[in-house]
Amino acid sequence: MPLPSGTSIASRVRLNQGPEIPWLGLGVFQSEPGSVTRNAVTYALEAGYRAIDTAAMYRNEADVGEAVRHSGLARDEVFVTTKLWHTDHGFDPALKAGRASAERLGLGPIDLYLIHWPRANSPQDRLDSWKALAQLQREGVCRAVGVSNYTVRHLENCVPTPTSFRPSTRWSSTRSSSTRSSFGIATRTGSASRPGRH
Repeated sequence: MPLPSGTSIASRVRLNQGPEIPWLGLGVFQSEPGSVTRNAVTYALEAGYRAIDTAAMYRNEADVGEAVRHSGLARDEVFVTTKLWHTDHGFDPALKAGRASAERLGLGPIDLYLIHWPRANSPQDRLDSWKALAQLQREGVCRAVGVSNYTVRHLENCVPTPTSFRPSTRWSSTRSSSTRSSFGIATRTGSASRPGRH
């Protein structure tokens, strides 16, 4: 999806649950834990980026949090996303994992907490994970919740009725405008910026 005309590194879009997420950001997938991640986040923030995407599986949440805390920026200026790994599906495991991610980040509420992959032992585990994320949002552990790498079938499992609590975003490596209009959610994509990587 091309960026809207006039979009800049500072441009944001409002999620259906309230927070505004920057259009552009830095993802730290495959960024080594430690100084590599801290430096990448520091340089990105110095360059004007205000969105950082990490995940429990990346094992660098603590480094992201440290770099954001030491950036000199107000906490509400930096939008941080992290994700629940598929081995933590289910209501109680997802609650525990979300709280642990928030603690590792050390930034207060997570701006956006996503289910990283729909892979679960059963559709019920996937639905229970979604219910856990909604509970974490009610508790103030995160400001918004969503899903990543979900197909329409997986979304229908989370949003079985028109009045159901809806995800804020659907992260994917493919584009799907029909998903956005059908479910009333923002769709984001990610891609590698290193030469030769897609």
